[in-house]
Amino acid sequence: MDGRNARRWSILLALGSLSVSAFGASTEHSPAGFGSGERTLDQLIKFPDAAASSTMDRMLTCQGIVKANGKMAQGACFVKEFTDAPYAEAVKKAAKKARFKPATYNGRKIGVYFQYRIRFTRTEEENHITLYANQAYPENLDAYGEDHIAAQRGVMREKWQKSCPSLAHFVAVVRAHVAADGTQSSIKVTHGNGIPISAKCSKAIAETIEQSVFIPAFADGEAVPSSYLEAFGN
Repeated sequence: MDGRNARRWSILLALGSLSVSAFGASTEHSPAGFGSGERTLDQLIKFPDAAASSTMDRMLTCQGIVKANGKMAQGACFVKEFTDAPYAEAVKKAAKKARFKPATYNGRKIGVYFQYRIRFTRTEEENHITLYANQAYPENLDAYGEDHIAAQRGVMREKWQKSCPSLAHFVAVVRAHVAADGTQSSIKVTHGNGIPISAKCSKAIAETIEQSVFIPAFADGEAVPSSYLEAFGN
């Protein structure tokens, strides 16, 4: 695993350890999604050979940037156990070829940080893959169920990188509230792993969240308030 991938797994590990205007009012704002057609993620994922001989049920937590052109960048899944690795690799390969539905903001397609889960199940008869456009944070799951779409932050210039360590490993986790109109509040930055960060770095990360465009969470086609979590690190 190269340095870039190692850092990516560390960021996902920190998230895994934490267990728009209203859509009805304006169709100009919409979240990214898995899309439809022959090049969707679930159509392109190949079950690992290891899954061919037994029944199984496995859930992976993943994330990536869905760009304005519908391609995914920096995609990765959290590997909790070594047996997750073949599934995470299968998702990574498929995500490079898949085409997603891009988010829109004020009628313009934008890139967003996309958090999702993938459930692999196998019975004696068939393999099945189920996609969820959220990472199942408990408060959101309790309020809106398995099929809600999590809030999404628009990709921007990451100014925090100039104020945070570049040579020493760190992961900080941000928690915020995103209202149904996309307004963010109650921003809190906490240490995830690696070295503790400075007050300057913490402030810069919080300001990144404050200055970002958000598309709110959706449940049953309506924009809803939700908790938002994101890991920052190197």
